[in-house]
Amino acid sequence: MKKRYILIGIVVLMLGGLLFKLGYNIIPNLKSNDTESDYIQYDTYTYLSESVKKEATTSIPSVEFEKAYTPEYMLELSDTIALVSIISVDSADTKIDPAVGSTYGKLVVNNVLSGSLKQGDVIEYIKSGGIMTLEEWEKNQIDGAREKREEMRKEAGIDATKTYVNFHYENDPSIEEGKVYLCYLKYSENLDKYEILGLGNGFRELNIPKESVVSAKTYSITDYKILNNETGEYESLNNYVQKYINTSVK
Repeated sequence: MKKRYILIGIVVLMLGGLLFKLGYNIIPNLKSNDTESDYIQYDTYTYLSESVKKEATTSIPSVEFEKAYTPEYMLELSDTIALVSIISVDSADTKIDPAVGSTYGKLVVNNVLSGSLKQGDVIEYIKSGGIMTLEEWEKNQIDGAREKREEMRKEAGIDATKTYVNFHYENDPSIEEGKVYLCYLKYSENLDKYEILGLGNGFRELNIPKESVVSAKTYSITDYKILNNETGEYESLNNYVQKYINTSVK
């Protein structure tokens, strides 16, 4: 009888091993944390070289907004609040905002904290500010002022086609491919893209290393922090979510 039980046990173990290799889980009610391989992976891309990013001078125009971008106001404005991974930074121009321009690209949605988008959605975004040549920035400036600047650059020997400037409003960071952000989003029918709202308050980097490949993997809200763009310090993501977004997402 003992030999029979031993033989049955060996068969069960062998069968279990075979099923495991084939991708089946014979232990019920257990689920491993999702990994990068559980989702489609996207190679990241940027139109900017590392040398251009480092050499671009910074321009921060002075501006006052009618209403402060508080968490409460951004929640009211947004369609979706989510953790997102930036797939690409494709281009920048001044067609919409002549002062600092706009950056365009694609992102993939990770955790949805509030709103209509779903995890795994890949969307086109537009964000305030951008790195571009002086020539590109000048395209939508007032004619008279542009001509005066062109004369001054010629006298100084500055080539507008090769001189890059990082335009953005105060405390609003540049967007980087391969990074993960807490992001307030609103769909624009006119642009057929999602706008990133709230400037520095609605776009906050998580303390996650930059990656060359990203996916829609889930991030634990309790394990990460978000950057305060004003102080430069990282703060609890979980505390922020519980206080301002009022969700039980973990």
